[in-house]
Amino acid sequence: MLADFMPFLANVLVQLGYAGMNITSKLAMESGMKPLILVAYRQIFATLAIAPFAYFLERLTFLEDYFLNEMEWNTNKGRKTRPKITKHILFQIFLCSLTGFVCMRKKSLGVDLG
Repeated sequence: MLADFMPFLANVLVQLGYAGMNITSKLAMESGMKPLILVAYRQIFATLAIAPFAYFLERLTFLEDYFLNEMEWNTNKGRKTRPKITKHILFQIFLCSLTGFVCMRKKSLGVDLG
C-alpha cells in the first residue's frame, strides 16, 4: 500500500525542494546578493549535500561486489565496468567541454556556426 504512494511522495518532496530554493533565491536577490555569487553558493551547497550519498553508495556497491560475489570482484559476469580515468580521457573531456563552451559563446554572440 505504501509503495503505491512513493512516486507521489517523491514528487511532493521535489516540489517542496524547488519551492524552498525559489524562496531562498528570491530573498537572497532582494537583499542584494549578486546572481553569480548565488549560483556559486547553490552549487557548493548541492555538492556538499550530495557528496556523502555518492561516497557511501559507491562504497556499498564496492563491498557488495567484493564480498557477496564470492571474492570474484574483478571478473565481469555480464556487468558493466567503468574504464579507468587516465590523463588521455581527462584531456578528451576537457576538449569536449571547451568546444561546447566556445560554440555556446559564439551562438550567444550571434555568430553563425554553420
